[in-house]
Amino acid sequence: MMLSAQALAGPPDVQGTSVGVGLAVGQRAMALSVPGLDHRVGAWPGASLDLRQVLFQPESLPATLELRLQGSFFRGTSAGNSFDAPDGLVSQRYTARGLIGLTRPMGSVELTLSSGFGVDATMVTPNADYTGQQYMHVPVQIALRRPFGESIFAGVELTAMPVVAYNQSSSFPDHNAFGARAHVSAGWRPSPDGFFVELGYAYQRFLTYLPLSTGERATSVDVAQNLGVTVGWAR
Repeated sequence: MMLSAQALAGPPDVQGTSVGVGLAVGQRAMALSVPGLDHRVGAWPGASLDLRQVLFQPESLPATLELRLQGSFFRGTSAGNSFDAPDGLVSQRYTARGLIGLTRPMGSVELTLSSGFGVDATMVTPNADYTGQQYMHVPVQIALRRPFGESIFAGVELTAMPVVAYNQSSSFPDHNAFGARAHVSAGWRPSPDGFFVELGYAYQRFLTYLPLSTGERATSVDVAQNLGVTVGWAR
């Protein structure tokens, strides 16, 4: 989340281009009711990229059309597996998301409504029981950004993520899945154009229902969270 610093009484400027790279530490906890397994990574380091570009800004309207591209990668060691595989399996998680959004100022707040396509995938070292899950989803997001004084800014993003395709251990079972994500951040920018630094926390949850041949259904609850620092440049 990136925002130029403005006086609290005035609307924030919409930056034409903003690029941020970051480092983060995250956790993952997944539980699948049938056959009864879980996958956890207590703390895995990661990196992120966040690009925001204004595509169109009509002079007659107080709004801009924007493109936002985001990605992240985490790698760590599995722990506490209840499936029949040794602890210490290497796990990786990557996310990629592209959004088209409409941004406009509302008083001292910048509001963005956006949607697009995203992928969230966890991969585990090949074994006989569980090798990961992948969610292809259509994010629908609302974002609020607000300056506090001349150099501090804060933001909130709330995202609904209906899943359109689901992969579990290299298979594509019937499913009914939905995800949600919340991200809060605060940052510092010494001047309207140029360097910024931002601290952010994200919490994400996917809930998946999987029908079984017995007529019952299995449930997968997949929770990921991370805390990260982003450094970037905007103009």
